Amino acid sequence: HSTNFILVPLVVKEKATGFIFIGKEVSYEEVDEADRELVSTLANQMSQAIENSLLYEQLWKSHRELEMKVKERTLELARANEELKRMNKMKSDFVSNVSHELRTPLTSIKGYASILSDGKLGMMTEDQKQRLLRINEQTNTLTQLVNDLLDISRIESGKVAMDLKPVMAQDLFENPVDLLQPQLC
Repeated sequence: HSTNFILVPLVVKEKATGFIFIGKEVSYEEVDEADRELVSTLANQMSQAIENSLLYEQLWKSHRELEMKVKERTLELARANEELKRMNKMKSDFVSNVSHELRTPLTSIKGYASILSDGKLGMMTEDQKQRLLRINEQTNTLTQLVNDLLDISRIESGKVAMDLKPVMAQDLFENPVDLLQPQLC
């Protein structure tokens, strides 16, 4: 019995996804081994081409998904960045307003302390003068803190550059000791 056709499966990822069916019209010509090898080689190449196109399609879809995710994350980050800028401006405005509001009473306190220490409201004892001197020193310290807050706001907004300079550690501790001394006595 002679064979006039060849049937070869197309295998993609170890699954048969189709087949090649080739036959000879002439019934007296038999299919030989060379025909089988040729069709088998063709089937292998077609299977590889199908698998490559499927892989390319998966890669293309993954690339598109990744691009969409990157675009979404970029938009999310941009929105978060805008919100942070808005909140930072609110904080800066708040610090600026509070600082200006603190200046007014500090100026009044310094003015009244100056009137008292100049003796315009009567003579003062040495102890009272020392207390007024401390009031004056502490209002100067608070005024400097307010100015520092305003400087920070200006630095953050880019209006002023920072001026870095060395500070004596001892100076950092003198003021808190003066502040706490009345409570310790």
